[in-house]
Amino acid sequence: LELAGQLECTLPDGFTSTTTCHQDSITSMAVDANFLFTASADCTIRIWDMPGSFLVRTLSEAEGGHSEPVKTLLIIPSEGYLVSLSVDMIIKIWDYTCSKVIWETRTDEELTCMVYDERKHNLVCGTEDFTVITVDLAEMAVLNARRDKASGR
Repeated sequence: LELAGQLECTLPDGFTSTTTCHQDSITSMAVDANFLFTASADCTIRIWDMPGSFLVRTLSEAEGGHSEPVKTLLIIPSEGYLVSLSVDMIIKIWDYTCSKVIWETRTDEELTCMVYDERKHNLVCGTEDFTVITVDLAEMAVLNARRDKASGR
């Protein structure tokens, strides 16, 4: 990853400072190798260098990021993917080695969670309306969206 030009802030003492440099609450974190990824209600994702305790890059709406608070993050290290879910009902898949959105889709309901199925190379997401959405990462396409029949809805 390239440094984001001028460093916007540093976190002394290995991230033990209460200064977070996000403008709102941190909602999710993920780690890959020496990088910490933080998501926030301020609609941004920040990438931190853990050994050096400094900000590498901020992924915001200007870089193709979310326009609403980011709820959760998932790292898929084997692919170099960062997946983000947001209140704006959008799933974004980033190539975090170059900080670019490579695929996104909007859902009908707010997204709540996700998991990576390494065996099938699928991303599986859940929504507030009991729907499970499966994304084939090899094809970058939604395979299906199934509603949970056990919910009674």
